[in-house]
Amino acid sequence: MPTADNTTVHAVTASELNAIFVSLELSRTTWLITALAAPLGSKMSRHQIKGGDMTGLLERISNIQHDVRRRTGQAVPVIVPGGRAQRVLDPPFPVAAEIESHVVDPASIAV
Repeated sequence: MPTADNTTVHAVTASELNAIFVSLELSRTTWLITALAAPLGSKMSRHQIKGGDMTGLLERISNIQHDVRRRTGQAVPVIVPGGRAQRVLDPPFPVAAEIESHVVDPASIAV
């Protein structure tokens, strides 16, 4: 006979993860990049580049990675929600190979 499993669920906050969380808002004219570098605290940075500027996008992400490495001495992964952003970040771009993309149900993201 099955028994009830008393499992405790712990919500993980961004500050508990050593990663850089990046979100992208893509339009034809402008791409908005927001980033939360968890090892550096909870302040989110916001950057804007010209729409379609892949080099600018990858350069901005690379600069954030280098800043975290310089300030903390550790290399941390970059995590980007999947979907439309995944198509933009697919290799052959070398820096894009270092970026993790996770498909997320928008309804599961806390506001």
